[in-house]
Amino acid sequence: MGKVDQIYFDVHNWHARYLVIDTSAWGYGQKIWAPPCCIHQIDFDSSVVKLNLEQQKMLGSPAIDTLKPISRFQEARLVNYYGCKPYWEEANAHDALQCSSRTTSPAEVVEPEKRDRMTLHTNAVNIKVHLLSIKQAGGYTIEAVDGPIGRIRDFVFDDETWLIRYLTIDTREWWQSKSEVLLSTESVDSIDSAASTIFTTLSREAIQQRPVYLDDVPLRRMYETQFHKA
Repeated sequence: MGKVDQIYFDVHNWHARYLVIDTSAWGYGQKIWAPPCCIHQIDFDSSVVKLNLEQQKMLGSPAIDTLKPISRFQEARLVNYYGCKPYWEEANAHDALQCSSRTTSPAEVVEPEKRDRMTLHTNAVNIKVHLLSIKQAGGYTIEAVDGPIGRIRDFVFDDETWLIRYLTIDTREWWQSKSEVLLSTESVDSIDSAASTIFTTLSREAIQQRPVYLDDVPLRRMYETQFHKA
């Protein structure tokens, strides 16, 4: 069908909300948004994402321009089309990743969308960003309580809950002896999309004590245990 071009995540709780699939190499010439409820399995050995949908169903999905702001109204049309539970209505974020037969009329979310004025791809002072793509956030500066410590290079997510657990931080501009370390998203205090900066509650020293992260080595519980003890 295509290749995963982007992943959009919720800046409030770090849950991946959509895959953006680029179908141009397969001759379809469009980018398709798919929520995680459409994903059947990820085959990491083959680098293949298996969906529970047919191609024609996906090709008929509502189009969203990634270069323009996205509203709750557009999201409602999208999740309704796929028959997914709107994640913003879920009290439990994990349940938001499951398919549901219940649908919500886009009109039901217009007023909350107006009230919150939440849009994407904008740095306007009075407008909140509720979704970011990994491409957008890639390269953001990580600001510790006592100064900058690196830039985001990648993201590590849980393939069962679609929760981004860690940020991979490139620290070479700050520490010659370090390459990449992990920063838990639980340690993130806030995201400033206008300044392309993510603020953490940790100090530079605390982050410097983290074990070096090697991207080509599987992330196992033993490493996570060592990471959280640091």
